[in-house]
Amino acid sequence: MENGNHEYKEQLGDLHELQRIVFTDVQDDAISPHEDFTYPVSNMIRMQRSLSWMQRFAEEEVDEDIGFILHWIAFESLYGQDDNSQFTTRVNKLTVLQEIVQFFDELEKSERDRSKLVNAAIEVLDDINSTFANPYISNEAWAVYYKGSTKAGSKHNPFAKAADKFKPYTQSKLKDPHQFNKVIKDLFQRLYLVRNQLFHGNASYKQDKSPQVVSAFHILRKLMPLIVEIMLRSLEDNLGSERWGKVPYPRIKDK
Repeated sequence: MENGNHEYKEQLGDLHELQRIVFTDVQDDAISPHEDFTYPVSNMIRMQRSLSWMQRFAEEEVDEDIGFILHWIAFESLYGQDDNSQFTTRVNKLTVLQEIVQFFDELEKSERDRSKLVNAAIEVLDDINSTFANPYISNEAWAVYYKGSTKAGSKHNPFAKAADKFKPYTQSKLKDPHQFNKVIKDLFQRLYLVRNQLFHGNASYKQDKSPQVVSAFHILRKLMPLIVEIMLRSLEDNLGSERWGKVPYPRIKDK
């Protein structure tokens, strides 16, 4: 599969240059274990990590499975926050899906940014509809399945029911702000299920070019450069923005 297309590489080159300009005055150093690193450094690390995985994708041809994995890691670099919950007790810890919803709430702060995302989403509308039409990446269908409602017959088949009730989205629906906000959040919840199937070993590599992986890959490849650009443009005016939180696992000095 030819994935390192000219347009993507150009976008990535522009993003690297924008990153350099935005963080030109930020010192790129690791911190001592006892130090609290600043938001400008945190924001810079977040961008560096995300772009590094996108750069890896652009370096050589890979299949859809690997392409999706690389872009999802790049996406997690953007929304992950340092809440220390893995090592401390935190009562109000957000779920990953809540973090993703919160991320998009913070991302779409202007009509201009939302319009850019809408236009990009329209370009992969077929893949978006394919993702929603696929019942095997429906959290609701799997929830019914695991509750034991799997008797023979289509009326007891949660996957058939999920497929039957889907109505394809149109360009006009995506252009409606309220519709789009719901679509983009619901879409990434489904992509998160694809992520779980791959990352947790619940799918085979190159499983007959799994349609959910192919569509998920196309969506991320189209949206990720724009998401990174929107964040970088936001940071141009406020290097110390706390909108994205601090990144987990900062770089620590050895001595």
